[in-house]
Amino acid sequence: MPIRTMLLPLLAGVAALLLTACTPQGDVVLDDAPSAGESQVEVAETVEAAEPVVELGEFNAEHDEFVVFDPCTEIPREVLDSVGLGEMVSEPFYSPMKSVTCSYPAASQGARMELLTMAGDVVPKQRVRDLGFMISEDANSEVPGVYVHHMGEGTENACTAAIHTTKGRWTVAYTSGRPIPSREDLCGEAIDYLEAIYFQLGVQNGSTA
Repeated sequence: MPIRTMLLPLLAGVAALLLTACTPQGDVVLDDAPSAGESQVEVAETVEAAEPVVELGEFNAEHDEFVVFDPCTEIPREVLDSVGLGEMVSEPFYSPMKSVTCSYPAASQGARMELLTMAGDVVPKQRVRDLGFMISEDANSEVPGVYVHHMGEGTENACTAAIHTTKGRWTVAYTSGRPIPSREDLCGEAIDYLEAIYFQLGVQNGSTA
């Protein structure tokens, strides 16, 4: 069996467990995606943005009518295609803790495999701080309010970019199956993919305080 075939499910499983954690064991990783950023420029000129599906701002998960953002079903397939993502790896993972997670192959070449994991959850930013997972609360991004964090020990090959919306937190984690030069590179990948998808969705800009 090719290495990439074995690696993809493994990375998907690890990322899903990390991204759905609201407990002290949980952790998030940040990534950098120059390849996504490059495709973003071309996509912006050729793909018409869809109707906004989320609005930036803070959320109240205790509200009776609150429904967490589900990137696995609410982001159109054409948007995923436009940023170069493959077909979803297995079925989305739904947690009773108001979270949903799904993964997509981002790039592959021989034994190399990159995995993009998106999640919608209700993890407060303060929780990320308390766990010591925060990498940068003010990431260099064209999207307002983006911050990046890791997911704890053993996840050095991944990084997560996150923003808050009125439907909960939306995270984009980039995981690499090859030797990584730096966490900064990984976080850059995650941010670039988040930006590319964000601008294709036509997300409304609200309060990000």
